[in-house]
Amino acid sequence: MTTGKAAAEYLGMFRMLVATTALAALAAPLTAQTVQTRQVGSATLQNVPEIPADVRDAVQRYQNSRAALFEGWLPDGSMLIATRFGATQQIHHVAAPGRARTQISFGSEPIAEAHVIPGSDRFVTVGDTGGDEWFQLDLRGLAGTASRLTEPGTRNQSPVFSKDGSLLVWARATKGSAAYSLLALNPKAEGPPRELYRADGAIEPADVATDKGRLIFVRGLSNREDRLFELQLATGKAIRIAPKAAPAIYQKPRYLPGERSLVAISDSGNDTRQLVEIDIATGRQTVLTPGLGWDVEDYDLSDDGRLLAYSINEDGFSRVVVQDRVTRRTLPQPVLPKSVLTALKFTPDGRRLAIGLTSATSVGDVWSWDVDGATLTRWTTSELGELDPARLAEPELIRFTSFDGLSVPAFVYRPKGVPADRPTPVIIDIHGGPEAQPGRSGTMARNISPMCCRRP
Repeated sequence: MTTGKAAAEYLGMFRMLVATTALAALAAPLTAQTVQTRQVGSATLQNVPEIPADVRDAVQRYQNSRAALFEGWLPDGSMLIATRFGATQQIHHVAAPGRARTQISFGSEPIAEAHVIPGSDRFVTVGDTGGDEWFQLDLRGLAGTASRLTEPGTRNQSPVFSKDGSLLVWARATKGSAAYSLLALNPKAEGPPRELYRADGAIEPADVATDKGRLIFVRGLSNREDRLFELQLATGKAIRIAPKAAPAIYQKPRYLPGERSLVAISDSGNDTRQLVEIDIATGRQTVLTPGLGWDVEDYDLSDDGRLLAYSINEDGFSRVVVQDRVTRRTLPQPVLPKSVLTALKFTPDGRRLAIGLTSATSVGDVWSWDVDGATLTRWTTSELGELDPARLAEPELIRFTSFDGLSVPAFVYRPKGVPADRPTPVIIDIHGGPEAQPGRSGTMARNISPMCCRRP
């Protein structure tokens, strides 16, 4: 929760919406009801009443924020970020910490992602139309017009590059077909893409070998099982990695130096997700983060493979660890505000680490960690619109015992300035995971709805 006033406003709006819906239902005959259909964006609504304008406007205050999401480092050490422009998310350039966001894309549709081509100031963006999730890829620069790389009627996702930037690989699905293809082209030259591999079911590329003769791809069977494959580009032959391993999740597999093994986030043989090293030839797995007891959220390797950074979600807050990958020696660590990670990425030279964070008082901002100088620098300061950050409450972490004896963490947001023993309105927001944590996707979720509250 933010303040008692904000909570009361939100509860009032909720009651008004429920009352409006109930009245609309009672007004219609119980038999032979007339179906009233209207279209809102990509949603088709039937017999759903209009939300009153005052309710819509009041709730909108909690949506009109402007986050800064890290998208990539450019070769000169500047950043690409995604941030809101008007009603849509667009790509901006930030030249240095605290500098203005210079807008690059100006489309009427939001851009979901941007991927920088290694060694270049050009990048590939991912976006759809009207929220239909049939994503298209566009090639862009810091100036000029975008060039479409994909075809209508296809869904394109998960673009990855070779280390020299001369090979782009992505996954494509076509309407009316269950098959996915891996396509490739040289983003630095003209020409149509070529198909590398085709399979029934969802597949996505993950990393390209230095010699561009092999790549790792993932086949997702469910939200509990992935399978890893290495594809020989010359022959189109795909070989499964660790075929005898028990079913598990594998996220962000990436070649390690020498490219005889890879690193990935996995829950193989464990209740939590860990960093594991997998020998490609034998399938043998070695845990790189033993004994954590918490999920590894994300990780990144420096281009030379010497530095490893990973984030652990401890009781709902992110902690970033930076270490020497070979010696396992822990380097100076960034001390972060209480927040949840949104991005983690080394510069090409490995000297700085971009850290994206969102918190109870920030809808999303970007920081950088100087590995050698051990300094944390804030690059962006995002806006919360009409909300006053000084009035937003930081959550209190509590724990309670579940029916099966497990200790369950929960966040309680108490209105600022209100005594702890004074009753206040309460909204309970139950975690709907495991894919996400409340607080990642909107100011209202972070600042109004706690995961659990103690006072009825």
